Amino acid sequence: MGMRRKIGIFQTEQQVVNCVQLLQTNGFVPGEMHIVAKDDEHSRRIEHESGLHADELQELAETRYESKDITDSYALAAFMPMPGGAGTWNGVPAVYGSYGIWNKQDHDGFTAALESLGLSDDEAEQCINEIRAGKTIVYVESDESPTLFDHDGGPDLSRLGIAEGIFRQAGASRVI
Repeated sequence: MGMRRKIGIFQTEQQVVNCVQLLQTNGFVPGEMHIVAKDDEHSRRIEHESGLHADELQELAETRYESKDITDSYALAAFMPMPGGAGTWNGVPAVYGSYGIWNKQDHDGFTAALESLGLSDDEAEQCINEIRAGKTIVYVESDESPTLFDHDGGPDLSRLGIAEGIFRQAGASRVI
């Protein structure tokens, strides 16, 4: 089984700092905890007070865009007949229309940047508007298998279940 994760969405930097401290108190280590903020304005204080690196989505998207190759995009040609039909260009029949490059990712590259951090398409889609609005996500990853309780409707005693409880205690506006 691959990595599983639990994601908490926080409105304030203080909530994130409190969450990280609670996670550390409960035995979570830096390699299991990840923070994603919109930009350095939203990450500076968190990094300073928590001692953890916070990925900045704006920077990740820009870096990804600068190193992107044509395999991330598709050429798109959309030709629309104009009134009067096709004309000629230097004696060759031509069809009027437009063309361009359509990017299969979102316009600012944020979704692709989140996916490059390991989030699934669905997780990235659920987080993206929250981050654009200035919220910060904290996620915990674990390769721990679900417990029997997870399947039978009992309490989630896994590390991810503990992380979810900590996210809620620290004031997460949403847990995924």
